[in-house]
Amino acid sequence: MESIKDVVKSRAREKNIKMLEVSESLGLTQQGMYKAFRDKTIKLNQLERIADVLEIHITDLLPAKSVSTNIAGERIENYGTRIDNNKFFSGSQNELFKLRSENEKFKATVAQQKELIERLDKEVEFLRAQLSK
Repeated sequence: MESIKDVVKSRAREKNIKMLEVSESLGLTQQGMYKAFRDKTIKLNQLERIADVLEIHITDLLPAKSVSTNIAGERIENYGTRIDNNKFFSGSQNELFKLRSENEKFKATVAQQKELIERLDKEVEFLRAQLSK
């Protein structure tokens, strides 16, 4: 199975980013970063910073673990990795895709609501100015 370190190296290579840049973003030397990968002591916030540097979603750092079928007979890829010692993250790529889609829709809805609130605030200001004349 491919490790997180392998995934990071591959993604960095794809984006022409040196591993030194990745390690520096964590405030670590390259050796320190590789040791954290090897000892499985890499922390979630460090993975988030790595994902930011590589301009990818954090879940893209998780290596594929196995392929199986769910109860409906659909083929899914399961993944999982230890993060920060005993914490374990697992799920399926299908679930992640759905969550990402929902998250993007939610972000768009929030942005629209903010615009609407700003527009309504301006209208309220205008009406208050009209009433005070």
